[in-house]
Amino acid sequence: MFLTGSLALGWFLGRETWADWRASRWPRVPCEILTSEVEQYTGGAGKVHFRARIRYRYEVAGQSYTSEQIRAKGTSGYSEFAANQRLVDRFPAKLKTECHVNPQDPTEAVLAPRPEYFLPLIAIGLMLIWAVYEHVAIGEWLGQRRARKEGNRKPLSEMRPRRRWVMQFLIGVMSAMFAGILIGFMQVYPWWRAMHASNWVATPCRILQSQVKTETHHQGWSFKADISFGYTVDGHQHVSQNPDFSQEMGTSYADTEALVRAFPAGTADTCYVNPVDPDDAVLRRTCRVNWFMTLFMIAWFSLGCFLMGNGLIIRFRPLLSALPWETAKGRALATKAHVNLAAAQNPMVMFLLSVAGAIVCGVLAVWLGWGVVRSLGRGGFDLLPACYAAISAFGLVMSLIYARQFLSRVRNPSPKLRLRPALLVAGQRCNVEWLWKGGQQSARPFRLWLEGHEEAYVSGTTVTLHGPVKDEKLQKVSFARKLLADVPADTTGTRDFSLPPDIMPSFGGVSVRVVWHLRVEVLTKGASSFHEYRILIRPPAG
Repeated sequence: MFLTGSLALGWFLGRETWADWRASRWPRVPCEILTSEVEQYTGGAGKVHFRARIRYRYEVAGQSYTSEQIRAKGTSGYSEFAANQRLVDRFPAKLKTECHVNPQDPTEAVLAPRPEYFLPLIAIGLMLIWAVYEHVAIGEWLGQRRARKEGNRKPLSEMRPRRRWVMQFLIGVMSAMFAGILIGFMQVYPWWRAMHASNWVATPCRILQSQVKTETHHQGWSFKADISFGYTVDGHQHVSQNPDFSQEMGTSYADTEALVRAFPAGTADTCYVNPVDPDDAVLRRTCRVNWFMTLFMIAWFSLGCFLMGNGLIIRFRPLLSALPWETAKGRALATKAHVNLAAAQNPMVMFLLSVAGAIVCGVLAVWLGWGVVRSLGRGGFDLLPACYAAISAFGLVMSLIYARQFLSRVRNPSPKLRLRPALLVAGQRCNVEWLWKGGQQSARPFRLWLEGHEEAYVSGTTVTLHGPVKDEKLQKVSFARKLLADVPADTTGTRDFSLPPDIMPSFGGVSVRVVWHLRVEVLTKGASSFHEYRILIRPPAG
C-alpha cells in the first residue's frame, strides 16, 4: 500500500511538474492584467478556500484573447489566503507583463508556470521510507511463520546470529540520498548560480512589498522574507520575489527580519536581471548560508552514510555462534592457561571523548541560544533552534557528568588483573591475580565483584522533534552480583574462587546477550571508582 501510494503521489506531482515545465517553454507574448482579486469559495465539509482570480488579455497574430489560467491546466493551486494574495500583489490590475501562449492553440495561455522539481522527489522519498519499514516488517512476519512450523526450530547451539541489516542499509540509503538532494538544492545550486551571475544586468527597480512571513509546519514554524520588487526590461514590466539566490527554510526570525529591513517597501533600489530570462532577477547576487540547516543536513547525510556502512558491516561480517566459547576468540582463549584482562572502557579515552562532547554541545547551545535571544529582542521566536539549543544544553550537562565519572576512574585506576584459566567453566575453580603498576604508593584497597548483565535490543517508539520514530535500543539489566573478595592495599596478590555449578553461561544471541564482568571497585575517601573487565563463562563439558 505504501509503495503504491508513493508511486501514485510521485506520478501525480510529476505530471504537474511536466505540465508547468512544458508551459514555461511556450513563446512569450505581451499581456495586460484586466482584473486581479482573491476570490473566496466554500468547498467540501463547509471549509472555506481562496483562489487568485486574475484575468488578462493578450494578442496573437492580430487577434485578441483573454484567459484566467495562472498555471498549466490540471495543476493544483493554492488554497490559503496569503499565497493567493501574493499572486494578486504580483499581478495587479493594469499591469503590463508577459504570458506564455501555446503555439498549437492560441486560446491556451498561462501567466506564471511554476514547475516544482524538488517536491516530487521529496514526496516519493518520504513514502518510500515507510515502504522500507513495511518491507522489513512483512519479511520478519514471514520469517516467524516459517520458524513456527514443525521441524524448523533449531537448538541455541546451532544458531548463527546476525543482526538485521536490511532496514539499516535501506534507511541509510534513503537518508543519504535526501540529505544529498537537500544539500545540492539548498547549498550547492544557489552557490553555483551566484558564481555565474556576474553578467546579469543591473536594472533600477522599486520594492513593492517587504515583510516577514511565518510559515507553519508540523514541526513548528519557519520564517520567509516576503519581498517582491518590480522592474522594466525592454518596455515590459516584471515582478520578482527573489532577494538573492538562497533557497532556504528560514529558522531565524532575527536574520529574516534584518533582510527585510534592508529592503523597505516603496523604496527604489537596483536589481540584477538574467539576460536570458527577464523574469529571473535578484536584488543581490549573493547566496546566504543558513548554518543551522547546513549543519542539520550534514549531520543527516553523515547519519545516512553511517547506517549504510553499519548495515554492510553487519551483512558481510562472518556468522558467529550464539555460544561465545565456540567462536574463534573463544577457542583461542580455551588454549591459554591465563589471560591479562583489558578494561571494557579506557577511562582516559572516554574522558577525552566526554570533554569533546561537552565542548561541542556547549558551543551549539551558546550559538543557538544567542540566535533565539536575538530573535526575541526583535519580537520573534525561533522554535527549532530553541529546541535544539535545549537539547544541546542537556547534552552539555550529561557530557560533564560522564566526564566527571571517567576523570574519577583516571585518578583512581584499577590494578592490572590476570585471570587463570582464560576461559572460565561453571563449577570449577579460578584464580585472579592483581598488580599495582606504581608499586606501594599507588596501591589502594578494592573490592572484586562478579556481575552478570542481560543485554537486549528492545523495540520502542521515541518521540523526536520530527515525529515518532520506531527503533531498537540496547538495554542492559544486572541480574547477578556477587562479592568475590575485599582486598587490602597490597601491591600484588592473588585470590582463588569457585564458580557455582548452576551459573548461567555467557550467551550472544541476535537480540539478547548474557555478559559477565569482573568489576573492580577502588575504594577512596570520596566516591569509589568502578572498572569492568569482560570475561567468558561456559558450562561444563558434556
